[in-house]
Amino acid sequence: MNTAMLAKTNKASILDFSSDEHPFLREKRLKAFEQFEKLEMPKFKYGIGVYGTLNVDFDQCNEKKNKSSALKDEMLRNLKKNNIKNISALSFEDAVNKFPKIKNLFGSLIPIENKIDAFHYMWCDVVVIFNESDATLPLHHITNNFSNNHLIIIAKENTHLNIIEQTEGNGFAAAFVELFVQPSATVQYTTIQNLSNGIFFSTKKAMVEKDAQVHWADIHLGSEHARAFTHTLLEGNQGKATTKTFFFANQKQLFDLQSTLIHNGQDTTSTILSKGCIDNEAKTILRGLIKIQEQASRAKGSQKEEVLLLSEDAEIDAMPDLEIHNDDVQCSHGAALGHIDKERLFYLMSRGLSKTDAQKLIVQGFFGEAFADLPEELSQRCEKIIDEKLEKIKG
Repeated sequence: MNTAMLAKTNKASILDFSSDEHPFLREKRLKAFEQFEKLEMPKFKYGIGVYGTLNVDFDQCNEKKNKSSALKDEMLRNLKKNNIKNISALSFEDAVNKFPKIKNLFGSLIPIENKIDAFHYMWCDVVVIFNESDATLPLHHITNNFSNNHLIIIAKENTHLNIIEQTEGNGFAAAFVELFVQPSATVQYTTIQNLSNGIFFSTKKAMVEKDAQVHWADIHLGSEHARAFTHTLLEGNQGKATTKTFFFANQKQLFDLQSTLIHNGQDTTSTILSKGCIDNEAKTILRGLIKIQEQASRAKGSQKEEVLLLSEDAEIDAMPDLEIHNDDVQCSHGAALGHIDKERLFYLMSRGLSKTDAQKLIVQGFFGEAFADLPEELSQRCEKIIDEKLEKIKG
């Protein structure tokens, strides 16, 4: 693979970068470049409320990109280190040679809708993951200026796959996931994002077949700007999905977090829970959509947003939405947004706590369920990050 650093984003640099790749992937990159030149940047804005600016130096990102086999090498080292033998991690070319239909899956769930998407497909490092039986896969990405990963994951029928993904470091980090959950399979996918600075873009989308389940848990604590979308298609009957999003934005962080669940199969069940704190001058857009199609009889869906504002300057737009095209369903949604309850604060202070310590205790309790399902080591790490943010609360 040619690893030369190229100064500009253009057709010649793409051809050079993709010179040793499968022709299908090279053509995909060139088509993405055509769209990149035409499309606009996504906007961090909703109505007349929360808004912010997003600036990405694409040429600088291009200069710092790694060779397109870096993610596979990282995966293989990780599998060996953890002695994981029931998962295969293949480059796109190796996967296509073994399973030609993989070409039909790449990009099928996540189309190009804006300039960031197009840039992702131009330079992304693609890895295809299969599990042969029940398995746990820990992923730990440390971004050094630039990373741009694309995972195609196929969860085998009647298996349980647990993926824990951590992203740390600094700079520009993009993480796209296309997840195919075969009948009666269950996938738990946990993302912990704690970039020290920079921009984080994540798009994860799952197609869930009959009697299958997917459970997303997204925890966003870092980055200057995070834009994370999680989408689930409940295609088969009796499918289930949950999306839990937890976040703590402070200083001048900008978070744009979206969860979408679409019911196509009958007797399907979905839940969206979004919970977070916002402090200082941070801003968050929180979108949730449960869509029940006409044929999705007896579907059940619920969503809830809970946000605690710790500063008068913090801003939030929470938008729970239901779109229902069938009368035989059960659905609910709600949003609870507000500042720390003054009576609760007074009660704790009357027991001898300072205002600052009382605020911290309330916030820690607010996040109580966020890390309950994580392994102890990761739970403690997230709690430590939250504590460091709480240290900046002004009483």
